[in-house]
Amino acid sequence: VTVSPTYYGCITKHDKVYCQELAWYVALASNFITGLVLLLLCLFGEFIRKNTPSIALLSSISGLGFVILALNEYLPIDETPIVAFLPFIIVMLGYFGGVGYGPLPISFVALVVGTILAWSTSVNQVSAVHEATHL
Repeated sequence: VTVSPTYYGCITKHDKVYCQELAWYVALASNFITGLVLLLLCLFGEFIRKNTPSIALLSSISGLGFVILALNEYLPIDETPIVAFLPFIIVMLGYFGGVGYGPLPISFVALVVGTILAWSTSVNQVSAVHEATHL
C-alpha cells in the first residue's frame, strides 16, 4: 500500500536508484510504526478479548469468507464482460430486485441470454466445443 505509490510517484522526478531507496525506507518506517502500534495495543489485548462478545470477534472472519465466496463467482465476469455482465444483471435484478421474467425461471433467462451473447460475439468457438467433447 505504501511502497508502490511512493516509488511510482518518485520515478517521474528522480532517478531509479533514489526512488528504490526511498520506497525501501518508507516500507521500513511503515513496518516500524506498525510494530509500535501492535506493541502498544498488545497491552490492552486481554482486556479487549474479555470484554468483546465472541460474535463480534468472529464477524470479521465470516465477512471475509463471504467476500471470498462472492469474488470467486464475480471475477470470471471480468474475463469476458461483454458476455457475462448482462446475465449478471439479470440474476441480480431477479433475485434481489424482485424482477420477474414471466413464467420463466431467472436462472434460465440468464443462461439463455449468456449463451446467445457468447455465440454472437464469437467468445464461443465451434472448435473449442468440438475439442471439449473429446476430453
